Amino acid sequence: MKQVTDDDALYHLDGGVVLCGAHCGTSAKYTGRDISGQKIYRIDDDYARAWIAEIGEPVKCERCGKTPPVRTH
Repeated sequence: MKQVTDDDALYHLDGGVVLCGAHCGTSAKYTGRDISGQKIYRIDDDYARAWIAEIGEPVKCERCGKTPPVRTH
C-alpha cells in the first residue's frame, strides 16, 4: 500500500488535531482518513499564512513541533 501523506506536510485530523504526515496514524497515512473514518485535510500555504496572521505564530505538529514551509508568493 502506498503512503498518501507527505511526512513534511501538516494535516488537520478529527477534533482539530494538527499533525505532520510523519505523526499521523497508520490509517491516515495510507487511506487519507483517520481512525474514526474522518477525512484528513492538508494544511496549505493560505491556511498557514492565515493562522500566523490570527494566532501570531506558525501552525505546527502537536507531537514534534514541525512547521510547514510557507511560500509568500
